[in-house]
Amino acid sequence: MRAEGSTDSQEKDKLQQELEETRKTADKRQAMLDELAIDVAQEKSRHKEELSDAWLQHEKEVLGVRARAREELCGLHEDKNRTEEEIRSQLRDEKARTRELESIQQTGRLLPQPCVKQQPRQNQTRLAA
Repeated sequence: MRAEGSTDSQEKDKLQQELEETRKTADKRQAMLDELAIDVAQEKSRHKEELSDAWLQHEKEVLGVRARAREELCGLHEDKNRTEEEIRSQLRDEKARTRELESIQQTGRLLPQPCVKQQPRQNQTRLAA
């Protein structure tokens, strides 16, 4: 029986050794998983930060574009208003000139026509000859 006890003891020792090795392997794997989880969390955090920075940069660019567009639009409105005022002024001037010309034309019709002295017919005959 001693041989059996010795064999059982050896088998038990062997199983315990295998169990210990399995635990060590499991611990190593767990440590690797923990390290991987930390790496993934850090990468995710870094990615979130980069995304946030990119979004912030995008928003700054959008605000810049909007500001430039607003300035350009204001400039265009000022140009349009200035041009409209110039055209209105030209139109007023043209209307005033038209009224002045019409007035002169009306006045010219009302003025008596200058008398043209007719020369006696004999003079006209002499001139023709």
